[in-house]
Amino acid sequence: MKGKWTLLGSILAVLLLTLSPASAVRAGGVRYAAPIAVGSGDCSSWSNACTLQTALSVAVSGDEIWVKKGVYYPGVNRADTFTLKNGVALYGGFAGTETMRDQRNWQTNKTILSGDIDQNDNHGGDYINENASQIVGNNAYHVVTSNVTGPTTVLDGFFITAGQANGSSNDGGGGGMYSSGSSPKITNVTFSGNFATLHGGGIVISSSSSPTLTNVTFSGNSATYGGGMSNNSSSSPTLTNVTFSGNSATYGGGMYNDSSSPTLTNVTFSGNSATYGGGMSNKSSSSPTLTNVTFSGNSATYGGGMYNYQSSPTLTNVTFSGNPATYGGGLYNTNSSSPKITNVTFSGNSATYGGGMWNYSSSPTLTNVIMWGDTATNNGQEIYNSSSNPAIAYSDIQGCGGSGGGWQSACGTDGGHNIAGDPRFEDADGADNTPGTADDNLRLQFTSHCIDAGKNAAVPPGVTTDLDGNPRFVDIPTVPDTGSGTPPIVDMGAYEARLKVYLPLVLRNS
Repeated sequence: MKGKWTLLGSILAVLLLTLSPASAVRAGGVRYAAPIAVGSGDCSSWSNACTLQTALSVAVSGDEIWVKKGVYYPGVNRADTFTLKNGVALYGGFAGTETMRDQRNWQTNKTILSGDIDQNDNHGGDYINENASQIVGNNAYHVVTSNVTGPTTVLDGFFITAGQANGSSNDGGGGGMYSSGSSPKITNVTFSGNFATLHGGGIVISSSSSPTLTNVTFSGNSATYGGGMSNNSSSSPTLTNVTFSGNSATYGGGMYNDSSSPTLTNVTFSGNSATYGGGMSNKSSSSPTLTNVTFSGNSATYGGGMYNYQSSPTLTNVTFSGNPATYGGGLYNTNSSSPKITNVTFSGNSATYGGGMWNYSSSPTLTNVIMWGDTATNNGQEIYNSSSNPAIAYSDIQGCGGSGGGWQSACGTDGGHNIAGDPRFEDADGADNTPGTADDNLRLQFTSHCIDAGKNAAVPPGVTTDLDGNPRFVDIPTVPDTGSGTPPIVDMGAYEARLKVYLPLVLRNS
């Protein structure tokens, strides 16, 4: 009899485990969240969705949280935040009927994480602040927080807005998101209209963090250091297909780096503003790597595009265009900075000294660079050097005279193969005659002397495409090879001239 009861008890235990709500929640490793809990609120399905905070509190490593469209607030207190969990993936952009993740549309089904806990911001009714000035009252210090999370932690498909990091210590940075010692994957996310008194209006990356950001936009954020993003304390984030637009700061309107070395590929800085480095500001031995990056229409007092202080960025296939500043419209280097600049175009920048570049106690290296059409009120139309001596080779720098007897030593050291002719852009300031706007075209006409005139060895290994995503090495048969390397020879500047293929006209009789 005892064995019979033991067997019956085991069967009942299995049935209870099978039918329990906890098992339903764990089905497929997916938990479902909505702005307001519905049904049983146990996170087990769309019809029983829980709140996002509940889902985060019960989720375990390996879970996915599917978040329905709508507006989510982290709580009612300023210290409340959405805290990411290690190994847990958050996906926004669901209508609330999907059975598969790839059925979601994060741009149509806007899933908004808002710091507007008192719900009185001037967002115009869409619940997304376009700029930090729309914040009213007291908002959450950080909308999202990530502490010591790994690469299996995911934040994907959200609009993060209205964070207000104006408190003390860590609460003075990371209005949109604060990430410390973490390496989450941040994908399909827009940081808009967040504020910080100190670092990172949009996001702070600190304490040796190395997150991966893909298809991310920073717009209308504001801070003292890094309006869009601030990277501190030996952090090394990786950014791909990222846009910084309309952010503002004292240092680094778009991005600020302090003892950090991010890697940027296919990134755009446009319309950002700062006192130092409208697009980017680098300090204290920061060594960012930039490939296929544009700086356009950014503005600053020092370095409309970029400001460097004791830092050594590496720039490859980068374009500076229409970045106005008082000193150094395109790039400002100071105090032992040694940037390496390869395949870069400077055009339409303006300043008091050094329309394209301002160097102080710095020794940048320029190869395959175009600097043309920049202006300065006083000295240094393209380059202004103070206790500096840039090494320039295989470049087209307006006003420097080209290699040989005509070289102007004020520009720096002539490394050879420099030219002094109009690069013949397609249309540097576009139809509106204003540099730094969407209709500008800094690609080269086929009559340009910059074609097939660069140095192949200067292009970093693995770089095979230009800013457009077209092949980086293309031979134009009608242009002589004047550069260095085995043909095809790389062009100067950010864009590679490419052959136009005209297909034969086929007529069909009807």
